Amino acid sequence: MTSAAAIAARVAAAYDQAGKLAGDGVGAVVITIVRPSAPTGPKWSPTPTGVPVTHTFKALPSDAAYTRLTGTALTEKERVYSLANSGVTIAPLVSDVLTIYGVEWPVVEVIPMDAAGGVITWMVKVAK
Repeated sequence: MTSAAAIAARVAAAYDQAGKLAGDGVGAVVITIVRPSAPTGPKWSPTPTGVPVTHTFKALPSDAAYTRLTGTALTEKERVYSLANSGVTIAPLVSDVLTIYGVEWPVVEVIPMDAAGGVITWMVKVAK
């Protein structure tokens, strides 16, 4: 039996290949989430470190897949991306802002895709 992590790694590699075949010659869309780092010190008196941490995801546009899954049409100001759960240490949250091609997009919905017994990808809806 293949682990969810192994499947997620294969999905990330497939995203790279799909991006190259789609004509950009580069690979998967690279999406970043910047979050503050964990505070240090005791729980009763934490000290913010002030150093944000950037998390990078491989992704593919997934507007059509989202519409098929949810039955909901997207507006012209909404986009959906499938983010691979490979090589990352966080899960996207609705409080996050994704940076896609240098543009910031607030997250409005996150759907974990966990068909293999663990999250393989997240379908993330963003809107301007």
